[in-house]
Amino acid sequence: MNGIDIAAEDLYVLSAAAVFWLLCSRLVRHLKEPAADAVRMLSNVLAPLLVIFWLCDQVLNISRDSFVLKAESTVLGIVALWAFALTCKALYLRNADENSFRGRTPRLLLGIFSLFFVVIGGLCVFAAVWKKDLSPLLTTFGVGSLVFGLALQDTLGNLFAGLALVFDRPFQVGDWVQIGDVIGRVKQIDWRSVRVITRELNEITLPNVTLGKERILNFSSPSPLHGMRINIGFSYDAPPNLVRQMLTEVALATPGVVPDPYPDIRTHNYGAYTIDYESFFFISDYGPLNRIRSDFMSRVWYAAKRYGISIPFPIHTVYKTEVPAVAADLKRDLGVYDLVRRADLFRSLLDDECRQIVEGARIEHFAKSEFLFKEGDEGNFLYVFISGQADIQITGEGGQPVSLTTLGPGDVIGEMALFTGEARKASAQALMDVRVARVGKEAIAGLLESREELINAFVASMSARLKQADEVRERHRAALAEEQVRLKVDENALRQRIRRFFGL
Repeated sequence: MNGIDIAAEDLYVLSAAAVFWLLCSRLVRHLKEPAADAVRMLSNVLAPLLVIFWLCDQVLNISRDSFVLKAESTVLGIVALWAFALTCKALYLRNADENSFRGRTPRLLLGIFSLFFVVIGGLCVFAAVWKKDLSPLLTTFGVGSLVFGLALQDTLGNLFAGLALVFDRPFQVGDWVQIGDVIGRVKQIDWRSVRVITRELNEITLPNVTLGKERILNFSSPSPLHGMRINIGFSYDAPPNLVRQMLTEVALATPGVVPDPYPDIRTHNYGAYTIDYESFFFISDYGPLNRIRSDFMSRVWYAAKRYGISIPFPIHTVYKTEVPAVAADLKRDLGVYDLVRRADLFRSLLDDECRQIVEGARIEHFAKSEFLFKEGDEGNFLYVFISGQADIQITGEGGQPVSLTTLGPGDVIGEMALFTGEARKASAQALMDVRVARVGKEAIAGLLESREELINAFVASMSARLKQADEVRERHRAALAEEQVRLKVDENALRQRIRRFFGL
């Protein structure tokens, strides 16, 4: 009777083990790592060992003090500990986001903890089953660990440095980095080293322990955008605003350069033979940096040719002192004589008198937003506009500027200050790069000394300009300060002021 009962129990155990194995086999197909590893350990290793232990203990009636059952108990305890470690690992990583702390935990680190847990637990199981004192073993193990650690200190250093890299994540696979003198794209990160592919397609292996001592520059983080600075020198004859405009257009037209952030072009330095400009712009990715740099530099050459801007090379230029001839050529090229000839103020002049004014004039440049002069400034000269435009402003109510008109090529401004020496009645601000011919008191004085009747012609022209300005002021009177008085035109008084100012 007892034999039948025992056989039935054995059958129940074997049947339960078979069903458990089938269920685990089906379940493991729907699980991901490491949960699948834990289920395989339970079904393929732990469950069969439990069945074997049951059969040896219950069917074969082997004594539990025998070597066989002690050995099996020890193995069974170690396997149970390993299965428990795998289960804890699976639960820890279950539904862990990649960017979370659990998702970023290195699998190697979890494996080390699991192994440490199994080794310590296995020693405890061994001591409990075999009734042994492990103190000598632990002492030996401690000394051996010290020797082992000294022998593998470089390897262990790489291991822990690799773990620190994984946790800190200064870069990831695919990033462009500079580590020491090495620049390349990260190919692989493991427990011992990092592999980088350089631009020359060479693979460099960097030990993790070395990375911990080097300065790491990540070109791909926090954004793939990368700022690029390029310095180029241009001729002193080229207006800076024109050069900056050209470089901005070239940067925006270069493939790989992004429009946001907007390119920043700066006048950097006045060199020995060039004005140096710094072009700072962003590219979409660090990888094609050399190609984009080459493309930008090539496009600058063609753009400079189109704009008529020269890129000097290192030479020593010897200048002769024939400055007047050079100035005369420049004025002729700019058409200054024709502009002066067409100006209303100088319309009554003879050709020789007009040439005399042009010869005594000086070419001046003003950048965009610069003031040619401001309201209230002293000055005994006028400007004839050669190129560009300027906004003529007066101070309105509350100190705010009020725009009167816009002047351009051929227009004259500042004649009242030239002929009477009084302060400026308005301000002139450049709307773009402006080039003007400056005519001073000395050039006019020679004409008036030889032909005083020119005063009447100048007064007539100035009177018309003053009346026009008075009409503009009238239109803007609501914006003017209360203390500002309308300008009254008195031609006789104006003639007397001109004669007195020039000593005639």
